[in-house]
Amino acid sequence: MWHVLLLDGYIDEPSCLGVPPYISPHVRYIYGALLEAGLKEEKIGYLTADEFRQQEGEMAVPWVIVVGGTTVPGRYLGGEPLTLKEMTQLPAGIKAKDIWLVGPVVEAGLTPSGYSEYHEGAGVDKI
Repeated sequence: MWHVLLLDGYIDEPSCLGVPPYISPHVRYIYGALLEAGLKEEKIGYLTADEFRQQEGEMAVPWVIVVGGTTVPGRYLGGEPLTLKEMTQLPAGIKAKDIWLVGPVVEAGLTPSGYSEYHEGAGVDKI
């Protein structure tokens, strides 16, 4: 059983695009910090937004860290970032002691048209 789930909501930033293994530095830093804190590898789970959407039933994980980023208007060729609606519904789909939202989404927020100006949390306060 996992003690921590890293949920990769995808970060759409130039620093994360086209660099194998295609996992944002934010997720890798958090994973490393958890290991450094003494958590064993098998106690840390990782799911992409797309893998999470395919999960059936309720998940039970003590702690969930959701890494979310700003979005860019347009169509995505690969994975689809977590939406604000999906983020607000996380507590209903995951039985967890704590759910933390981290990454650029916390400051910049999510808007239907993407990030084009500073939006002081743009809807993240609803989570």
